[in-house]
Amino acid sequence: MRLTSALIYAFIVVVLAACSAPEPWEQTRDLFTEGELALEEDRLDDALAIADELVAEPLGKPFAPYFRGMVTYRRDGLEAADEQFGNLYNSLYDRFVLSYAELTLEERQLSRQAHIATYEAAMVYSNENKHSSYKLFSLLLDDIDYLREHGAGR
Repeated sequence: MRLTSALIYAFIVVVLAACSAPEPWEQTRDLFTEGELALEEDRLDDALAIADELVAEPLGKPFAPYFRGMVTYRRDGLEAADEQFGNLYNSLYDRFVLSYAELTLEERQLSRQAHIATYEAAMVYSNENKHSSYKLFSLLLDDIDYLREHGAGR
């Protein structure tokens, strides 16, 4: 009788644990939020660690260059960060513009984080008077926002 009760209890614990595990898109969203807070509080090493965690997440990889770029920009300037921002542009364009129709509804919720990362990168270029790069990121921002509002099929 005790063995049966223990097995039932263990089964319930396992089922509840599985039900409460965050979805991959939620994990990515939460890591992005943690990274934003780390940048805001100037905890640059923490932001880099979060970039590494994002690479390991199935949906997080496109956001890693954002945190790497912002940290590099703050430490070493725009010229040093330009490659990371280029990687950011390419990864967000591929995921949230070219492949938008293939994303699940849940994954599409990450387009808010794509908007934030794109906007912040655009502002870096604007502040540094790099107008062509600013315009490039602004166009990406327009595409992401359009797809967020209207869906694929533009």
